[in-house]
Amino acid sequence: MHGRWLSISLAFCVLTGIASATEKLTIEDAISVVESLGGTITERDPETGCPIAISFEDSTEVMDRRLKVLVSFPLLETLNLRTAVVNEDALHAIARIKTLRSIDFRKAVFPPHWPDDFGTLPQLESLDFSESKLIDDQLVVLARLPKLKELSLFTTGVTDVGLSSISKMPALETLDLSQCWLINDAWHMLGEMKNLQSLHLRNNSYGDADLIHLARLFNLRSLNLSTTQVSDEGIKSLHVLERLECLRVSHTEISDKALTWLAKHQSLKELDISCNQITDAGVLELKDLNGLQDLNLFDTPITDKSMPIICDLESLEVLSIGSTKITAASIHHLRGLKNLRSLGISGLKLSPAQKDEILTYFRRGTGVSFWLGW
Repeated sequence: MHGRWLSISLAFCVLTGIASATEKLTIEDAISVVESLGGTITERDPETGCPIAISFEDSTEVMDRRLKVLVSFPLLETLNLRTAVVNEDALHAIARIKTLRSIDFRKAVFPPHWPDDFGTLPQLESLDFSESKLIDDQLVVLARLPKLKELSLFTTGVTDVGLSSISKMPALETLDLSQCWLINDAWHMLGEMKNLQSLHLRNNSYGDADLIHLARLFNLRSLNLSTTQVSDEGIKSLHVLERLECLRVSHTEISDKALTWLAKHQSLKELDISCNQITDAGVLELKDLNGLQDLNLFDTPITDKSMPIICDLESLEVLSIGSTKITAASIHHLRGLKNLRSLGISGLKLSPAQKDEILTYFRRGTGVSFWLGW
């Protein structure tokens, strides 16, 4: 009984920020403190029961020094603080969790100053700040993280000044700068980030002249330029990226001419050229991309003439041809896609009977499992 009351007393002390550094909590008592802050244990180690992942996403509490209770979990790797209000004391507390590998800060609110010790987390590999408001000075601390591989700054307001700090991250492989209005020297700095493998730049006013600098990213495997002002000339400048496997250029200014350059990328596995003026002539350029697994042609003016070409791409697993000029007359070609598992045909002019025929063939006739949307 005495030991039980002692544990409860220590939990209260941690909760109120009074406990000293030498006081220890049991795992279960520490979990009680987490739950009192609105936290949830989302994953435990199967052998010890120790929390591996904790979420405070739905908590209404201000995250402060009470988060130091998290050091009681020796296996904690993942922390979700999405939408949380995080003060400087909380950042100090998080900096003490040396086992952390991933933190989700989406839509979180931060203090203007970040403590230097946050940049010392030795195992942190992934940070997501999407839709949070950051200032460039805060990125100086993040640049010190030695193993950070993934960083999302989507809609954060980061500028060229902040990017100068990010560009010094030695291990960074994935970077999302979508809706970050970068100008001036930003593109030159991006071109110096030679370890980047995945880069997201969607929803921006960037154009062809900016893409010249990306041609130096020889390790790039995935590039998202959707909803930008990129045209055929910009795509031409990317032809040297021989390792490129995924390219998304939806809602841009490209035409069939761009596909003559993309056809040279034999490494391509995913291609999104939806919502562009791509015609049957452009699709013909893709005929030799035998490794293509995911093709999005939604809302392009292609016709039935493209179907034999598309359906000769035997590796296709995901295909979207919705809102095109393709008719029921050529739908039978889809039967040649033996690896197909997801098909989007929303917006096609098909009768209910024709839709039923497709469903019958793909879902029962072949045993292929995939999602079919109208």
